[in-house]
Amino acid sequence: MDAHETRFSRSPSATTERLVLRSPQETERLGQALGQVLEDGLVIGLLGPLGAGKTTLVRGLARGMGLSDRVTSPTFTLVNEYGGREPEQPRLIHVDVYRLDPHGAEAETIGLADLLDQVEAPGATRPIALVVEWAERVADWLPEDRLEIRLDYSQALQGPSQVQAREAELRASGPHSQAVLCRARPRLEQLR
Repeated sequence: MDAHETRFSRSPSATTERLVLRSPQETERLGQALGQVLEDGLVIGLLGPLGAGKTTLVRGLARGMGLSDRVTSPTFTLVNEYGGREPEQPRLIHVDVYRLDPHGAEAETIGLADLLDQVEAPGATRPIALVVEWAERVADWLPEDRLEIRLDYSQALQGPSQVQAREAELRASGPHSQAVLCRARPRLEQLR
């Protein structure tokens, strides 16, 4: 664990939820549950190894926000935007910083500061989410109040379902992200 990851994942006032997701469909349903409770801007940092289901979760988030766009990994485009074509339509900004400098120096070249300003603008009239895959690489750029979701391969299950099982740790590190996580709890219970 590097210094960024340590600081990024430890907040003494954070609220944490842990889930075992038995399939990609459950990972997508986790995203959908969060998307359904978004009311205004939220920054979500995604962490986890390659293939852990980060883009699958974002696909569910888009669906939960009511977006019908086809969600794909922004590994090569770096930024994909969904929705937001109409003034009241929810907007999802999906960023993948895996290929950027691991210390965040290139974050400005993709306009991360401008994207953050759009999410954090006061008086938002529609749900907007900025999702950053490999968020530990740009942790210093992200606001303190964010929802962090760590996805990892699960050792909790035995047998055939273990192959696709993931563990999800959701950590809300401020009042706004904690309120979102609180609103999502009844939906998260359905995944337990």
